[in-house]
Amino acid sequence: MTTARNFAQLISRNLARSILKKYRPEIIAITGSIGKSSTKEACFRVLKTKYSVYASGKNYNTEIGVPLAIIGVEEQPGSSLLAWLKVFSKAFFLILLRSKKYPRILILELAADKPGDIGYFLSWLAPKVGLVTAISQVHLANYAKFSQIIAEKRQVIESLPVEGYAVLNLDDPEVAKMAGKTKAKVITYGVEAEGADLKAQEVKVIKKDEHLGLYFKLLFQETATPIFVKGTIAPQLISSFLAAAACGIIYKLTPFEIAEGLDQFKPLPGRFQLLPGIKQSWLIDDTYNAAPVSTVAAIRGLAELPIEGRKIAVLADMLELGSFTQEGHEIVGREAAKVGLDWLLTYGPVASQIIQSAKNGGFPESRSMHFDSQTELISFLEKQIKAADVVLVKGSHGMHMEAVINGLSSK
Repeated sequence: MTTARNFAQLISRNLARSILKKYRPEIIAITGSIGKSSTKEACFRVLKTKYSVYASGKNYNTEIGVPLAIIGVEEQPGSSLLAWLKVFSKAFFLILLRSKKYPRILILELAADKPGDIGYFLSWLAPKVGLVTAISQVHLANYAKFSQIIAEKRQVIESLPVEGYAVLNLDDPEVAKMAGKTKAKVITYGVEAEGADLKAQEVKVIKKDEHLGLYFKLLFQETATPIFVKGTIAPQLISSFLAAAACGIIYKLTPFEIAEGLDQFKPLPGRFQLLPGIKQSWLIDDTYNAAPVSTVAAIRGLAELPIEGRKIAVLADMLELGSFTQEGHEIVGREAAKVGLDWLLTYGPVASQIIQSAKNGGFPESRSMHFDSQTELISFLEKQIKAADVVLVKGSHGMHMEAVINGLSSK
């Protein structure tokens, strides 16, 4: 870390602490390996129906990002001295004067890219609500073993006060175990797990009033509330919606108010976002990041879409898996062989393992291909794509698969 970055981190953290001390907002801290940003957005939309609440539109979940979210900065200052001076000026304004617009509730993402990250945040943050989405083998390159990742993220739950709330995904066995590691009240959610406080039923992508969207029934205390989220086509987002509903219950919202909030949810860029493609095709931009769990969910979501036309998966390397790299890519390949895709294309030095695993599982060799060049991949797709085809593009952020989306977009 450079001296300048160190300085910016220290100053922004101290300013953020002073802001928290002055305004005393209630903090909802979200952590997990996948789904943090979508869950944050869903929670924001739900709570906004009734409360003064803030969640950064940026992916602010690091030592630098979390203070920026608390200060309310939407543009990353980067290395610009002028931009940092503006950040500090805004923070001093909030500290020296009293802003009536400062939110009652702050929704923060906490990343755990390396050991010690969560402990650092909790040394100066005191969440009222701790929410864990799911835990998988991402960032395993920075941890000696998977159990260390679990322990790192569990600290959010262990730190909660007795008057706080732990919101846990019961579908994830490791997250479910955290219920016994907190003094706080526990609220659980899940799609498949028995015994969850909030569940979803009849989950499906449907067309309503000429709009595609995700439909489900929210089950809570023997009531079933139908919810339709227009423009959202990812069944895997149900977990985020249930987590947001749990936060709504904590803050005394009714199921109707929760549904009203979710109606305002919009998919975040690069997260299973449906876009128009060339030749009247459709693109699913899921390029923000990738892990085995999220990639399996994405190809299942693609296979289940009620859209005519072929379903083509374009998958790139999943990075930072450490010793789980080969197994993680093979898991994705086995799933691709099961779900009924029309084409499977891969890009990157490691993603070839997805193709091989899919072939071993019976996926036709004539409908699978690996590429070492994005240019060649795009060129192939430009010739192959037909009207009504749906093309899922997914890979780790470092694989820059947004270039494929840009190359195939109709805009």
